[in-house]
Amino acid sequence: MILDLIYAAAGIAYMVLAAAAIYRIRWTATLDDLDRAISLLMRAGLAMFVVTVVSVIQVDEYGWPLFWAPAFLLSGTVAVIFLTVVRADRMEAAR
Repeated sequence: MILDLIYAAAGIAYMVLAAAAIYRIRWTATLDDLDRAISLLMRAGLAMFVVTVVSVIQVDEYGWPLFWAPAFLLSGTVAVIFLTVVRADRMEAAR
């Protein structure tokens, strides 16, 4: 039960972090800002993946982590891909 609450809090924080990183860009961020946002999201994504693996190993009778894991991990992955594309576009425009 406690592990489920920790997992839910971590997943929601990760989704909020992904949304905040995309919102903060506002098409005016520098390349350094994009690098920091991508790095932060990738580290948070790795931590979220580890928490997901631990939660799946410790899965309870309801299968809660198996239900929410794709949503949590997909939100961060989409954010990292979006920020990487924006960064590549900015690098191309800077040439």
